[in-house]
Amino acid sequence: MCSHVRPRLGHWHRSMITCKTLSGTVASI
Repeated sequence: MCSHVRPRLGHWHRSMITCKTLSGTVASI
């Protein structure tokens, strides 16, 4: 889902956290 997304290296860690948060939220529901 977030694999095709290739943000800037500076925002990579932020995007990864966002993807993990979204995945965790969806899994929790």
